[in-house]
Amino acid sequence: MSPQPVLEVGTPDGPVRAVALVLHGGRARSTGPVRPTQLAVIRMAPFATSLQRAGRSAGLAVARLRYVVRGWNGAARSPVPDVEWALGQLIDRFPDAPVALVGHSMGGRAAIYAAGHPAVRSVVGLAPWIEADDPFEQVAGRHVLVAHGDHDR
Repeated sequence: MSPQPVLEVGTPDGPVRAVALVLHGGRARSTGPVRPTQLAVIRMAPFATSLQRAGRSAGLAVARLRYVVRGWNGAARSPVPDVEWALGQLIDRFPDAPVALVGHSMGGRAAIYAAGHPAVRSVVGLAPWIEADDPFEQVAGRHVLVAHGDHDR
């Protein structure tokens, strides 16, 4: 049996009206497994907690995805199928809920690649890793926020 991504979902007390899918960063190349104790994973925990706290009363479910492998890995774009799998899981569970993708670094890049999914309404890239030749047509019609500091690479 091949390894699977890990999806943790926190739900509000009432009905789910929207979902935020939080995506961690990674490395340019690595087929090593993602562990819950890695800094890229831990770094996104406060974002997920804040989203859950702020959105609980409005019906926001917050999901955290842990990819199978740590790297983007060139044309393999390794986290993108994991994000697409997570979107399928979330739509099965919350069929009418719009989804916001919130990603840091490689997670921001994966969010942009997965933005064409019909459930995705918005994308937030926190210092996203974006290359000049990355596609962008899939973000058309979505709300997109990119937060990048002067000292981010």
